[in-house]
Amino acid sequence: MSTTQTQYGVVESGFVLKRFPEIHLDLVLALKNSPLFGNNFNVEPDSAMGQLLQIFAEREARLWEMAQAIYYAAYPNTASGAALDNLCALTGIKRKAPSYSRVAVTFSNGVEGVTIPFTTTVSVAKTAERFVVDTDSYETEPVFPEDGSQTVIMIAENSGPIEAPVGSIVNLCTSIAGAPDVTVINNEKADLGDYAETDSDLRLRRQLSLQMGGYGTVESIRSRLSDEFDGITELLVFENHKDYETNNRPPHSLEVIVRGSYTDA
Repeated sequence: MSTTQTQYGVVESGFVLKRFPEIHLDLVLALKNSPLFGNNFNVEPDSAMGQLLQIFAEREARLWEMAQAIYYAAYPNTASGAALDNLCALTGIKRKAPSYSRVAVTFSNGVEGVTIPFTTTVSVAKTAERFVVDTDSYETEPVFPEDGSQTVIMIAENSGPIEAPVGSIVNLCTSIAGAPDVTVINNEKADLGDYAETDSDLRLRRQLSLQMGGYGTVESIRSRLSDEFDGITELLVFENHKDYETNNRPPHSLEVIVRGSYTDA
């Protein structure tokens, strides 16, 4: 009976990883077949040479794992992280960055003319999630008017969908000089942020973007809308290609259903 020796590395079927047991066995056989050491050389695990062989095999196994990672990093379906970002950049696709929740917080019992510093911090009562003044919304620090009430746009310290239900922000974490009796509350819930786009979502968006060469197909319309607008959470495109009305859609028409808070990308 003939046996076929396993081929490792880049082969016709892809990449075959050589693992620690195979590497260790190869080293042991190479040592025993060497005329300098011979078949009777002690390579038991508790011997000095046995220990060295395991160290060498473990380090070589890491190199094999690195080679495998490099191989798979060249393909969109298996690449991840920065490698996937680089592949997507070739087609003009960029991973969507994380965004931050924003909320309007009303500061009351202030003193006219006293400023609310950009470093002012508030927090959600139950979760202790902190919000700071959204400096992009202001050229100068907000000031209390005559009635001592000022509404300030604030942004979460942490990215992602940080929730702040109505009335949940009641903690003023930093004092405001000249206005010791200030209280805070949010009369509207936070506009939620989002996490960074995941590898799987990025792969899907890249795949859809490749279908954008055509302009009239359902796939190309879905791809273009998904690529050009941020904040879309659900996107459906229906086509009636028939000569008569179906499902309340006129003949030869398209219907687009979009869910989410979306703006120009």
